[in-house]
Amino acid sequence: MNPYHAIRKILFVILISLIFINESSAQSGWTWLNPKPQGNDINDVECIDSKVYCVGKKGVYTFSTNSGVDWITNYLDVNSDLTSVEFLNSQTGFITSNISKIYRTINGGYNWISMNIGESMIYKDIKFFDSNLGILIGEKEIYKTINGGLNWNLLTTYPHNYTLNKIAFSNDSTIYICGTKSPSGIGANTGVILKSSNRGESWLESNAGTVLFSIKFISNNNIICLGIGKVYKSTDNGLSWINKLNADGVYMYDVEFFDSSNGYLIGYNSGNVYFLKTINGGDNWGAGPSLPMSTSVTNHTIKKVNETIGYITGPKGLILKTTDIGVSWNRLTYGYNITGTFYNATFINESTGFVTGTGYRYPNEQNIGIIKTTNSGVSWETSPNTAGVGKIYMINQNTGFTAGEFGVLKTVNSGYNWNSVLSSFNIHLSSIWFQDINTGIATGEVGRIYRTANSGSTWETQIIDDSYYTDVFFLNNLTGFICGKDRGGAFLKTTNGGINWTSHTIVGGTNQFNAASIYFINENIGFITGDGGLYKTVDNGNIWFQIDFIYTEFDAQIKFYNNIGLLTGTSGTYYKSTDYGFSWNKYNTGTHHTINGISIVNDSTYVFVGDGFTVLKTSSGGNPVNIKKINPGIIISSYLLQNYPNPFNPVTKIQFEIPKQSNVSIIIYDVLGKEVARLLNNDIKQQGRYEIDFDASNFASGIYFYKMIAGDFVQTNKMVLLK
Repeated sequence: MNPYHAIRKILFVILISLIFINESSAQSGWTWLNPKPQGNDINDVECIDSKVYCVGKKGVYTFSTNSGVDWITNYLDVNSDLTSVEFLNSQTGFITSNISKIYRTINGGYNWISMNIGESMIYKDIKFFDSNLGILIGEKEIYKTINGGLNWNLLTTYPHNYTLNKIAFSNDSTIYICGTKSPSGIGANTGVILKSSNRGESWLESNAGTVLFSIKFISNNNIICLGIGKVYKSTDNGLSWINKLNADGVYMYDVEFFDSSNGYLIGYNSGNVYFLKTINGGDNWGAGPSLPMSTSVTNHTIKKVNETIGYITGPKGLILKTTDIGVSWNRLTYGYNITGTFYNATFINESTGFVTGTGYRYPNEQNIGIIKTTNSGVSWETSPNTAGVGKIYMINQNTGFTAGEFGVLKTVNSGYNWNSVLSSFNIHLSSIWFQDINTGIATGEVGRIYRTANSGSTWETQIIDDSYYTDVFFLNNLTGFICGKDRGGAFLKTTNGGINWTSHTIVGGTNQFNAASIYFINENIGFITGDGGLYKTVDNGNIWFQIDFIYTEFDAQIKFYNNIGLLTGTSGTYYKSTDYGFSWNKYNTGTHHTINGISIVNDSTYVFVGDGFTVLKTSSGGNPVNIKKINPGIIISSYLLQNYPNPFNPVTKIQFEIPKQSNVSIIIYDVLGKEVARLLNNDIKQQGRYEIDFDASNFASGIYFYKMIAGDFVQTNKMVLLK
């Protein structure tokens, strides 16, 4: 045998890194404020007694140890998608990913070991027959372990036109794998079912007329396999397959049986969830019960715990639970989470903030416009009669204005009520800014600019041209700027408080540029962003030049707070500058949803909002908070230890202990008592001692205080940063 193939045939596990997963979402540096427990798409779910494990996009991993009552959310790797999860017992489990790695835990999911085991770029599924025998598949490859996943053997590699999707074991350790096979020439993709009766040493192949997504063993010799528009059943241990359901165009993603008779399948077609039930082992299918979820979400997973309890997971963090064999389902995901988008966020202070958007909220499908929090995003209230709102501008604690589909709304009681002060007659207004309590500007479609000089009582209409003016920004009471799309990127300037405007373009010529957001940090230096990236001027907007290697969506937004600049990117990314926009670095928020809006509360606290009703918050300047659980022995009371080293530069470690499960906050204050960072924000922690890193790279030398809050326990210690 070729030595290369011999080495390739036996692939011993290389333990690349030990990832200490903390029991909060703070590891990524960002905390989910909405929806909760988190809002990324969930790709798979696993259940072991009272423990529930969910994995999904951007490396998200959320689990519950009490049957879904409380959840702990972490990230294994924000640059990956986690594709499947499987537990052998209450302590040992595996997670697969799309970046050539799988992960292993031996303590119930609190810590994970990263493993590189072969040449597969994307691992699709992993299943174990017992504590020793397991099968792992990539898109083309099949691996096997006989020692509980410590090392793996590459069994076979299929041609490039195969895509393997899911694995199932029968009671006698027969292995089934379903997937897709594309034609070598012209034709449609078909389904493929692989079967091994000798623990993977050889495989028999059956073909189906449709792409196959999922396969489940029911009992005895009965197996169900499904895909696009078809449900196949075998009653002879996979020797032959009979189609039991025709549903053209329906993407049937998963199937589960609570016993040999009662089962459910879930899929999607033309904007509707497809949920069917069988009471005779899959021979016939009828409509299942209604589900408390949006009809426009796709790609679900269904998994049982026992003969009565099961879970459904899916997009935007969806988690449903049944305790009565699927007769009824309860929603465990909470917050604003049906279908919709948040566009903008404005926080007056650390506690009070507003978010605007459009869409519907479960359970009453209430139309969303403005939501408000007074407790740092722990809970939210919906403002009535505010549907269609775009941007919001709060002048002070009580008075604010919004612009949107129907004109301008005003509040004088901190957002509890909003009243119309300008009807735009179906002309969409996209932005609003007030120089003071009386003078404000609203902009929108077909060149509309509205100005008020009496706090919104009356408005003067200005029409410059037919551009769509998307954003307005004032540097002071007199100097202001407007950007828009069309005509090479519309750009207007005023030096008399918006009474008159002069027109310019950003990119010039016939080039199309859709500008979405504008910000000037002084009279000369300004930034405009949109679907063409980021543009900068150093001469008051006379000449604009593009900054290379920055990629944004059309609705990108840019904001500054002193020297710190934030710019929304694509697929949950953002750019940050700490030198007034001279240089920019790209970061991940931990979501795959597009970020649309930014609110900068202080140097280290930011709130991002976006698609899927996403609301994310960081109190660490977006820097990952490294935390690990350590075992000091018996803990009888809560305690905050002295940081070490102390003095420090720039990183120090903070340890704390809790004797029982608690909601824990770790807050950093400067010498004046101003909050400058929040390492943990009311995060659920299990009993134990924890160690958390505090990186003060962006802070000045001086005395700081760190406070721990855990239920009724509060303790504050002093530390010194010396640079």
